[in-house]
Amino acid sequence: MTPPPADREPARTMPETTSSQSSPSIERQAATWFALMLDEDMRPGQREAWQRWMAADPRHAAAYERLAGLWQDAAELPPMPGAGEATVSARWSRRRLLGWASAASVVLAGGSLALQQPRGEFHSRVGELRHVRLPDGSTVELAGDSAIRIDFSDSVRRVELLEGEAFFQVAADPLRPFGVEAAGGRSLALGTAFSVSHEAAGVRVIVTEHQVRVDAAGQQVRLDAGQSVRYDRRGLGNLRGVDPQQALAWRQGQLVFFDTPLDEVIEHLQRWRPGTILITDRRLARRPVSLLIDLRRKDGMLDLLGKTLPIHIDRYGPLTLIRPQS
Repeated sequence: MTPPPADREPARTMPETTSSQSSPSIERQAATWFALMLDEDMRPGQREAWQRWMAADPRHAAAYERLAGLWQDAAELPPMPGAGEATVSARWSRRRLLGWASAASVVLAGGSLALQQPRGEFHSRVGELRHVRLPDGSTVELAGDSAIRIDFSDSVRRVELLEGEAFFQVAADPLRPFGVEAAGGRSLALGTAFSVSHEAAGVRVIVTEHQVRVDAAGQQVRLDAGQSVRYDRRGLGNLRGVDPQQALAWRQGQLVFFDTPLDEVIEHLQRWRPGTILITDRRLARRPVSLLIDLRRKDGMLDLLGKTLPIHIDRYGPLTLIRPQS
């Protein structure tokens, strides 16, 4: 499953970049690709897309190799106490694990790990909700594992969403437009409150007050309150109605899901709890889930999923596997 465009099936998505440590976004992408490589029912072109992703940035290969090593260790060790029934599926043989780890090493050998990801002016840790007041009086709420960079001048207010998700309440200033850039697109506030988030299916914009104009890949759309849109490098997705209270419940310390595919639920959970979660079955990943999660009880997030779905949850240190019951 290749990382999809806007409004298409989202990939499962891992963490910051120094010369020896990659960003949460890169780590989540590595986890998504790793889960795909374990899937015996790969679709045409997926391996080639994985190779392109690996070659695009040395940090990609480094993150993938770390995950492959972690998975190899997990295959040889018993799960942590309290993990429940925990047998790594026989289809993930040691030979296959070593094969993918070796492939990652080959790609890694061709690049340097010296690159560093630029840091935002403001950032939040995994599981942290941070409030920021900007120089113009606008406010920003950063979801867990998120980062922004600001660039304000006398003529423009520019914010770049580097990572994660942020909610903006924009102070009025008709002489200085307020725009949020993310993944090549731009959301221009028209006296408004709105959120922007990096997701596996693309960048998502949700408007809670007034209007926002979104520009991406030469396309443009205007959103009213209660509407959302996704975009990626190929353009804008469909305009959709949305319940902002539900979609942005993280601002009140909750995550609310209604008939949401499990892989999208896990993508959001990754911002609020440490470690990496992988879903081992594609059909399970697309299974709809409805539940409410209290972000103050991080240790119980996955247990709640286990009570909602017929799944096994296997914990191997920082790696958690979710697989269907036999």
